[in-house]
Amino acid sequence: MPKIRVLVVEDESLVARDIQNMLRSLNYEVLGVVTSGEMALQRASTAAPDLVLMDIVLKGDIDGIAAQHHERLDGSGYPAGLKGGAILPEAQIIIVADVVEAMSSHRPYRPSHGIDKAIAEITQNKGVLYDAAVVDHCVRLFKEKNFSFE
Repeated sequence: MPKIRVLVVEDESLVARDIQNMLRSLNYEVLGVVTSGEMALQRASTAAPDLVLMDIVLKGDIDGIAAQHHERLDGSGYPAGLKGGAILPEAQIIIVADVVEAMSSHRPYRPSHGIDKAIAEITQNKGVLYDAAVVDHCVRLFKEKNFSFE
């Protein structure tokens, strides 16, 4: 099973070391630690990580991200019926992650639909309800990198 490749962005060395150790214990491949977003962009362009783990301050945008996680690209979501570029990029990621996690998890009112149905949902609606690049990355994590929620 190929390891998921992670680039860590953290400016505090003790925190970075703890993050690296935790990721390695979970069988992730840590490509390295950089101390700024600019360095992360440079490193990511050559290292091609599957994930970039950052400790970032969103300065109020987190409210927008959380509020938009039920929006859809075609405007069929809620609460505001936002379309396409009006949805924050961070929210686009949360939207796909939320759908996959919700569909593949057991709920008190229904059994799990399973990861295959969740992946089928986002793939079928790629570019319609969900951002195509986000869907591609999500599918790659599950299919090529064998990611799981366990």
